[in-house]
Amino acid sequence: MVDTNYVRDKVVLITGAAGTIGSALAEKIAPLARSVRCFDHAETELFFLNQRLRGKGQIAPQLGDIRDLDRLRFAMAGVDVVFHTAALKHVGLGEYNPFEVVQTNLQGVNNVIRAALDSNVDRVVFTSSDKSVNPTNVFAIGLIVVGAAMVISAWVGRSFILIPIGLLLIGLMSVSTVIDVPFRGGIGEKRVDPFLLSDLHEEYHHGIGEMRLDLTHVDFPRGTTTHLKATVGIGHLRIAVPRDVTVVLHGHAGMGEVRFLDDHEGGFDVNRDVTLPSTGESTPRLDIDADIGIGQIEVTDAAS
Repeated sequence: MVDTNYVRDKVVLITGAAGTIGSALAEKIAPLARSVRCFDHAETELFFLNQRLRGKGQIAPQLGDIRDLDRLRFAMAGVDVVFHTAALKHVGLGEYNPFEVVQTNLQGVNNVIRAALDSNVDRVVFTSSDKSVNPTNVFAIGLIVVGAAMVISAWVGRSFILIPIGLLLIGLMSVSTVIDVPFRGGIGEKRVDPFLLSDLHEEYHHGIGEMRLDLTHVDFPRGTTTHLKATVGIGHLRIAVPRDVTVVLHGHAGMGEVRFLDDHEGGFDVNRDVTLPSTGESTPRLDIDADIGIGQIEVTDAAS
């Protein structure tokens, strides 16, 4: 089940440790590893796992959620090997709660990768589930991000590997035929903070991860209209806009959510056209064309 050579005498962290796969891994690895950090958000299940593994090795129960990047970074400090098993796996629930699947199965994997890189983890093992699903539904697309993780791993030159457990994942190119995923730009976290209108570009693109575009410092001339396009393939697109500008948002998500202040809509092929008016005469206008393949578009104003 596990190549014991790379877990023996190592500090190991398992996400989703209280689940079926995670708990089995913890039980197998505990006698071999120097210590096993069992990371899960399910308090009761984590408690019983810790009770069951007492005496089998050095176990450290870690309560937390893979959606919380800072918590993951803290948990991975000093870790040699990570097994990532945390995921939302029930197809029916995923179809009714698509954004939750995106946050856990997509953004969660992105957080695991970023935390592992920041913590200099030697090896991350990604596991899939034993579910057999239609690749056009939310659950399957959520799991396909494992393929993206493999691509990222190759680019950064680290020892990240995939263990498929009973599930054939289709590749990212197949996802792009189901959902239009605009893969352009980089990977990870990208921040854009223009202070002058001349610093502003017409287009901003990011491949996988989070892109933050802060427009609150730009002084837009009165009576003018500025057009801007921003795209993210998989992840999170956050745009902050000034309050003294009329903002017209054209938001599209292949799968996920478009959120404009308190107005939001999620699901498949989401299209939202929202206008945030500004008071006064000849106020400048900012037209934003925001597009994300899988994930969330979030637009806030300077007061948020």
